Amino acid sequence: MPKNAGSAARSQVSSPVTRPVIRTVSEERSRPNVSRPRPLVPPKPYYEAHGITLYVGDARAILPTLPRGNHVNGVGVLLADPPYGVNARASGYRKVKLARDRIAHDETSTMGMEIVEAAWSRLRLSRHAYVFGPFDLRALPYAAGHCQLVWDKMLHGVGDLALPWGRQHEPIQFALRKDGPAQVKRGEGALVARLRAGNVLRHKRPNGKGARHHISEKPVPLLRELIEMSSRHGETVLDPCVGSGSTLVAALMEGRRAIGIELEVEWADVAVQRLEALTRYGNPFGELRALRSER
Repeated sequence: MPKNAGSAARSQVSSPVTRPVIRTVSEERSRPNVSRPRPLVPPKPYYEAHGITLYVGDARAILPTLPRGNHVNGVGVLLADPPYGVNARASGYRKVKLARDRIAHDETSTMGMEIVEAAWSRLRLSRHAYVFGPFDLRALPYAAGHCQLVWDKMLHGVGDLALPWGRQHEPIQFALRKDGPAQVKRGEGALVARLRAGNVLRHKRPNGKGARHHISEKPVPLLRELIEMSSRHGETVLDPCVGSGSTLVAALMEGRRAIGIELEVEWADVAVQRLEALTRYGNPFGELRALRSER
């Protein structure tokens, strides 16, 4: 036997055996140095009343703090009019001065698609999304039932004066969020739409003195039709690009709850003014819708 073999063997035998430390849940939580990820908390609402919540900030940062689509408080329908690279500016011939003469980040569609992707995960399963503009919603995970609606504005815009035709419509992308890839492949998933309708929606765009809120203002009757088609009374409507608040106004009129996000405080102030004007003496729209739903 080698000279040092015995001492090596004794040291191996006498060395303590390292055992895993087992702690109870209460003990683990009480440990002061344990670093646990903190849950995301949404910022303080800029406005909150009558079931309408409005945040001011970057939607890409605020949306992850909202309940996910598999949560009981997930979003019932998504309506979005994100910037999509048209670099819109207010006309110098407008009869009504607006809060801002431009749309932030409208030089490219990159930010718009990022907002749509973040909002999509907040949509409940088998629910609908409507996105204004030339976006491809088929790229979203588990998106199905994609089709394009056409908003007939009933008035053509100025556009390229060298052409004999003026643009009179705007595309609205529609998609349905499914449970998973298997369901998408089979084409399954319950729709919440009340009635099957045509894909051309005719609503006169605000113009002249009627366009008094926003550069790309959407008519409230158009938004009410989409909300009524794809949600039920008391459910939540999400608009991550509120602008002057037309979607929030439409949701209020249809007796829905709503969450809105706006990047610029000037537009948020306009939205708050519109909501306060409607609810100065309470919310008769929600009460009326509740009575109708009970019949």
